[in-house]
Amino acid sequence: MSASKTTFNPLPAWSEPLRITPEERVRYLRSLLLDESEEYQRKNILFLIHLYETGQLKELRPGKITWIFDGKIVDGMPKEVPPGSAVWAENIGLQLMQTTQTPQVVSQDGDDWLSDSHNL
Repeated sequence: MSASKTTFNPLPAWSEPLRITPEERVRYLRSLLLDESEEYQRKNILFLIHLYETGQLKELRPGKITWIFDGKIVDGMPKEVPPGSAVWAENIGLQLMQTTQTPQVVSQDGDDWLSDSHNL
């Protein structure tokens, strides 16, 4: 028998980046307009729908953030958000890790450790 040789493969496990089309995003944003808990974001959601429908925003991909503040595009997270105002970060992220436990700080011999209940 010959031993199989393992070779290094630097390619990512997922070769297709996550993409959300404008149509998919508009459909989701419209569903948020029906959610009363998102009422404070209504102006931002309507503006985003407009940006997608007019082609000003294209396919949503990881790595780019479009900041919306009270229905207008801004350069970044505002330093202050007055009462009654809302900020929206239109972006897509990839969840690389998941935990079902909230991490806790526990003390062990005077040192603080970050752990979850599985590691106590």
